[in-house]
Amino acid sequence: MNSSERGDSRTRKLIPVENRTVLGEEKRTIAEELRKDGYITAHVGKWHLREDPKTQGFDVNVGGTVYGHPVSYFSPYRNKYLEGGPAGEYLTDRLTDEAIRFVEAQKYNPFFFHLSYYAVHSPIQAKKDMVAKYENRQTSNRQNNP
Repeated sequence: MNSSERGDSRTRKLIPVENRTVLGEEKRTIAEELRKDGYITAHVGKWHLREDPKTQGFDVNVGGTVYGHPVSYFSPYRNKYLEGGPAGEYLTDRLTDEAIRFVEAQKYNPFFFHLSYYAVHSPIQAKKDMVAKYENRQTSNRQNNP
């Protein structure tokens, strides 16, 4: 369990609650509740709450694991809940495609869909055209990774 007491305790304004690294099975999710009412439920992307979102009410899981970051943003992803795509495929694009496929397949059914991109976490990896766009920009506040 990671400590929730972050930062300098002398300047901390709030008493932190105990930090947890997984969502307890006793906690009910919106997916569990909606599934009981006949909704098809899907999770795509970063989960980081348990090993598999299917244990918390999702019928479909694409890419969700207990890990908070991907091994790579480029295929092969080495994620047991996401098959590798073509060489060079970018994870954020792939998750978007998976989301579109699910919504298209369920558009005439009641569904609950949760999309959570990994893109906020390391490793910091972008497509070549995006790196080229930002590599010559002036940086500030230690933000110097295009």
